[in-house]
Amino acid sequence: MCYRLKPIITVCSWICTIALVSNLITKVAKSETYSDTVPLTADARQQILAWNLKTLVQAYEEVGHTNAAWDKAAEAALTAFAYSRAHIEETNGTARETILKHVAEAERAGCDDPLIRYVRLRTAPMDRYDEQFMQYVAVATNLQKSAYPSIRKFYADARALSHLDGYDKHASPGIKPIRSKVLGLLINDLEATLHDKNMPVREAYEVANQTMTLMESEKWNYKNAYGWIHAFFENWGDDYTASLLKGKAYIKMAWIARGNDYADKVTEEGWKNFKADLEVARSALEHAWILNSQDVEIPDAMMKVVLGEEGKMPDLDLWFDRAMNLNTNNFTACSAKLYYLEPKWYGSDEQQIAFGRRCATSVKWGGRVPLILVEAHRLINSRNAEALQADYWKKPSVWPDIQLAYDRFFELNPEDKETYQYYASYAYKAEQWNKLNELLPRLNNLNINYEIFRGAADGITEYQKMVRLAKEHAGSKK
Repeated sequence: MCYRLKPIITVCSWICTIALVSNLITKVAKSETYSDTVPLTADARQQILAWNLKTLVQAYEEVGHTNAAWDKAAEAALTAFAYSRAHIEETNGTARETILKHVAEAERAGCDDPLIRYVRLRTAPMDRYDEQFMQYVAVATNLQKSAYPSIRKFYADARALSHLDGYDKHASPGIKPIRSKVLGLLINDLEATLHDKNMPVREAYEVANQTMTLMESEKWNYKNAYGWIHAFFENWGDDYTASLLKGKAYIKMAWIARGNDYADKVTEEGWKNFKADLEVARSALEHAWILNSQDVEIPDAMMKVVLGEEGKMPDLDLWFDRAMNLNTNNFTACSAKLYYLEPKWYGSDEQQIAFGRRCATSVKWGGRVPLILVEAHRLINSRNAEALQADYWKKPSVWPDIQLAYDRFFELNPEDKETYQYYASYAYKAEQWNKLNELLPRLNNLNINYEIFRGAADGITEYQKMVRLAKEHAGSKK
């Protein structure tokens, strides 16, 4: 084993870095959404649907702010939300459109129910964090005053907490007591929620998993959070998701035990706990795989274990192949393998590019996987001296790969208009003016994320400079 000589690369930082490039990362943690890649039986979906109808529609009828003027619309919105929670198509159009239509109708009629308010916030496109996080706090507080089921209060707490953590000034003195209060609400509602044995196991897993995800940033509190979900293991310990969640949690605890120092600065106790926790994680995940070899979260998590153990490529490839067979659009698994192919591990620049091209040209893989080729170049460039990084994108050998990746991506995802911003930013960096002028009209009517274009100047100024230079180079040969 040679990992003591290498600098720490935490699992968390690796995931975040990969996700930023693909526009997968958001400031709001995922909650109340099941993975499309996890195959749920028809019976399981019906159980989830029944549970959500009970805790949404029936709960509204029993304890909500009912009124004949808006009841029909409110119940329609909650029904559509329940169906979306179970991944069952109930109406024409998207679930979001259906929910928002009925919520708007109810609110126009005067509906002031806190659950309806939450569903609107939960479903509507995100606006500004410095406005929305206080709206979520208000909804969570109002739901506490109601007789709605604890699971609905928990999810409102979770959303408020994730928005607080996403807000840039969340560590300010004025925000800390608000966050502390919301966290206290979440712990209480979590305890009540997980003691309801009538809840479907997948629903219980999502609640417990969401809790651990929310607490990943609090390294000093993460083990305590694992204790908060003890009821999940007590009530659903025989289900494979208990082993899956245990494995994921122990991966995180392993890296916390190791600490953030360079490898030669890690204490003997740190190495000991790191290794022990990874062994627990591997054992738990292997058990989960025996119980259910159809959940892609298991091989995705196991790849992190192999990385931490510095296992050999055949072990990584075993779990990579399992992950891709279960989900051919698995960006997470491809990101893990790309990272493993870095020169500091078991690969090279050339191997990263080769794997990226495999991702971009595969006829089997889809989703955001083609963009792994862009990420390969980004990682390679990040290893260059800062003074050389701008010129990297202008190399004749680089742009064809960027174009290949994005053209394949849009062939597979023609409706993903937002990603055109990233394509345009790379065309700008590469000074591919004809392509940039071709892409700029596609940015019209988009809510521009100026952070994408941040360069020497702020994002807005750099974006304006990009547009100006594109016009000046219109009709150029390049």
